[in-house]
Amino acid sequence: MSFGDQVKSWTAKTQRNMDAVFRAALQDVAHDASIPIAKGGNMPVDTGNLRNSLAGEVGNMPSSGSLDTIALQIARVHVGDTFYMGWSADYARVMNARYAFRDAAAQKWQKFIDEAVRRVQ
Repeated sequence: MSFGDQVKSWTAKTQRNMDAVFRAALQDVAHDASIPIAKGGNMPVDTGNLRNSLAGEVGNMPSSGSLDTIALQIARVHVGDTFYMGWSADYARVMNARYAFRDAAAQKWQKFIDEAVRRVQ
């Protein structure tokens, strides 16, 4: 294998690894934000509507969705893309202001990146 081919192979592997780390960290944020208060998280759960309204999209603000659709959207994201994640329930902002489920999960971004790096290695 030529040096150029080795560099190309290394670059492709590095890109795959970076994408894997990014995707894993996004998944961890979504999961952490969705952990109910009863199980040690910050998400208030009564009917499950708020929790189930989590959506994500590459390049655009999401309007609705579920954890299944967010997982599919995360699978499409690459390093360098902008990924939007949010809750479409009408009362999501009020609940986040009160319980900080989104904010608490977002503040752990570096931790999620570090954990994802370890898993990908």
